Amino acid sequence: MLNKISISLFITICSINAFAQDEKNWGADFSVNTQHQEYELVSADMQSLTLSPYFQTGNWTFSATLPWMKIDGDYFINGSVPRVVSLCGRLKDTSPLVIQRLINRGRITPEQVARCNQFNDRLDEMEESQSGVGDISLSANYLWQWGSAENWWTSLGLEYKADNGDVETGIGSGSRDTSLSIGVGYQGEKWSNHLDASFTSVSATDSPYEIEDYSSFGAGIAYLFWGSVTLGLDYQFEHAYIADGKDVKYFSFFWDWAISDAWSLRLSANEYDDVPEYPQAEYSVDLLYSF
Repeated sequence: MLNKISISLFITICSINAFAQDEKNWGADFSVNTQHQEYELVSADMQSLTLSPYFQTGNWTFSATLPWMKIDGDYFINGSVPRVVSLCGRLKDTSPLVIQRLINRGRITPEQVARCNQFNDRLDEMEESQSGVGDISLSANYLWQWGSAENWWTSLGLEYKADNGDVETGIGSGSRDTSLSIGVGYQGEKWSNHLDASFTSVSATDSPYEIEDYSSFGAGIAYLFWGSVTLGLDYQFEHAYIADGKDVKYFSFFWDWAISDAWSLRLSANEYDDVPEYPQAEYSVDLLYSF
């Protein structure tokens, strides 16, 4: 989930630009993503392949997101819920005194320790590297372009996310979510910016944690630096969606290259505002093909 918003915005903006240049009403985006995270003592990696078919009619776009993921290490798909095999493998042979110290320092939570106790007998059967189909989502988006040059835009979106991904291995979040979002932005010759907000209702969850409804807010600015290269900065604030969890605030610095009408490349780095259990550094590479 950490990089979900930035990837979604990347795919959405590329799709909007493609639609502006081509009046076809169907298509698909295919993205390849690799992500690396650094924690205080460990690191983690994720690779994903995502197919996003869409259908456009008038100002409406209907799409699906079909991700396949491979994760190694302590990748946090769902915020404060780490992968069982990574965290619990280290805690299994750790003394209660050291565990209590880790809790006091905010490195782990009592809920995580309790969860690990449920899986101790199964750790030897669970592989360090996991792969599989992630949570599938369906969405509908209405885009209105306005202004004298139609360089301003407003969007309304509705998304449903299933819980088909395996929560125990970290492939899925374990919850079924319905999200309502609104955004407004400006696309000039050089500068562009956007503001967005969303509310997510959690209808059901298989997670051992109490996942609650939550809202998020974001803002971003970008500049067409040279030719087809764009530099930008996004800020995201997300209310805690796990009971007694911490709000998530982070900056995302990105570099986009529109290689052609079909190919796009993004390099990004996320900086979290001292959120417990989140990575100290996070780096991503996204390659997108639209057809």
